Amino acid sequence: MLPSLKFILGLIIMILLVTFAVKNNTPTKLYYYFNLESPEVPLFLVILLGLFLGAVFVWIINLFERMKLKYIIKKKDKKIREIEKELVSLRNLPIEESLSNKKDTNLLSEGPDKFNSKES
Repeated sequence: MLPSLKFILGLIIMILLVTFAVKNNTPTKLYYYFNLESPEVPLFLVILLGLFLGAVFVWIINLFERMKLKYIIKKKDKKIREIEKELVSLRNLPIEESLSNKKDTNLLSEGPDKFNSKES
């Protein structure tokens, strides 16, 4: 993105956050289990903290998924290299050898009846 577009987008987001904070400045207490409670904090901080913690949680999940996918890609790349090496070795086989093997297999697949019919 262009630097000026990034600046304008950041400015818009900052203005939205400031207006959100001004409109949601009501003091709020959070009540926990076992009769624990927090000191009074502005409502926008509670909401923004929840958003931030959610974003961190999603980022951690995404991080593990990326690591898993990188491992899979690494395994697939290794398999591709092995197959490419096999392909190169097969391409380098002499043509005569592969043709003579093909003729031998054709003679074997025709069966003994063909040879017997030629002899008579």
